[in-house]
Amino acid sequence: MINKVYILLFFLLVTMSVSYAQINPYEFDKVLDSIATVEDIPPYLSIEDLWLLRNYLFAKEHYKFKNEGLKEFYELHYDLVGIHDNVSDRFTNRENKIINELKRREQILRKEKTYDVILDHQFSLQNGVLVMNGDSAYRILDKRARYIDTRQLGSELYSIQIESDYRIDIIGCCGTIGVTNDVIKQFLFYKSSGVLVEVPDQITIGKTIDKVIGDKYIFVLNDIFSGAHDLEIYDLKTFELLARVQQIESVTYIDSEYIEIWCFTDQEAAYPYKYVRQYKFENGALKDMKVEQKVNAEWYFAG
Repeated sequence: MINKVYILLFFLLVTMSVSYAQINPYEFDKVLDSIATVEDIPPYLSIEDLWLLRNYLFAKEHYKFKNEGLKEFYELHYDLVGIHDNVSDRFTNRENKIINELKRREQILRKEKTYDVILDHQFSLQNGVLVMNGDSAYRILDKRARYIDTRQLGSELYSIQIESDYRIDIIGCCGTIGVTNDVIKQFLFYKSSGVLVEVPDQITIGKTIDKVIGDKYIFVLNDIFSGAHDLEIYDLKTFELLARVQQIESVTYIDSEYIEIWCFTDQEAAYPYKYVRQYKFENGALKDMKVEQKVNAEWYFAG
């Protein structure tokens, strides 16, 4: 049976690097009004939720944020301009309790993201050092290193990403608010052998490993906020770049040796249509099938 897995490349954020608060950021007042005591704070809130909600209380008092993302976010969407360097004396007793509880929960969640477990193997990030099973250490030469995020890429293969702190991304084309952090270093961990391999920056920085095919090839997408992704294919063992295709419309993984790729071309078509061209990746090589067709691509123009 043919196993098909599709990449749907609508104007969406790359999910490996961007996550959304579970609270609608435009309903902060509604949420705060529902909190009479700290016991009323919803238990499911993410780090992003807690961070934005807590700082909203400061923004309402016109606190002058040093964080440019927070400053832009509250000014742009709430017209709350920073004036004061210190607003701690402006909070009510209830607000102080809410702020302290939000911060406490945020710190707990942040701490939990500094370590993870893959089967019997333990990984932790300690003062810029990735520690494996309590002794094997890998120094991360980036002061922004804050968190670990692990992901299974195959039956034997896992990704361990070292990420920066959270920041705000405001996507102007659709008014979306994203809370994201940057992947600054990445490792591949082989379950059976226990070997940890550093992934080169050209595969990590500003990109996302979408899939590992047949324990041979790494399919990598560039991190973009909207529009069509570019695709790069690397050799898993050597990290050599094998092929690059720009403006991807879709990728269909038929099996480990046969992947069908459609990408947008420069050929003109009336809105909402675009022309796409077919490629195949077989046995480690990319082949132009010299086949083009017209598709409905409204999302492309929106992005």
